[in-house]
Amino acid sequence: MKSVIGLALVISVLIQHRRIVPTPAAGGLQWDSCIHWKIYKETSFQRVFNLAVDTLSKMKYRNLNDDSIHFFLKRTDKIEGVNPVWMGCYLGSCEDKNGNVHKVIFGQYGGILYLQESKSYYAVRADERTNWHAYLSSVHMTLNKE
Repeated sequence: MKSVIGLALVISVLIQHRRIVPTPAAGGLQWDSCIHWKIYKETSFQRVFNLAVDTLSKMKYRNLNDDSIHFFLKRTDKIEGVNPVWMGCYLGSCEDKNGNVHKVIFGQYGGILYLQESKSYYAVRADERTNWHAYLSSVHMTLNKE
């Protein structure tokens, strides 16, 4: 619990020092136009970051509700100038309006998202993080029940 509070404090300080910038989009990727959001069973930090996008179609996953994801991501903040601290991750993906699949890495704490192709970090707003993490973990747990 202390580490989660510490991470929230770090993000708060970054916002105050203008290292986190409000943004409606992710490096040209418009969150609200992305569909077919998925979360995968793989959570090994090293494997998640090393997997190629084209291998995702062979992996076990659960669909995330597009409307729920759009709700959480409509007010993300881009994190600039620092690399956030990671404490566990979920592998995810989405499709853009042209049908291209994009790998998204969700942090298990702190509301962090990472788009590997653009090397961009984003944060879910602090007032939504508890619900965001509860949603991701509840869907991910259904993968572990099989």
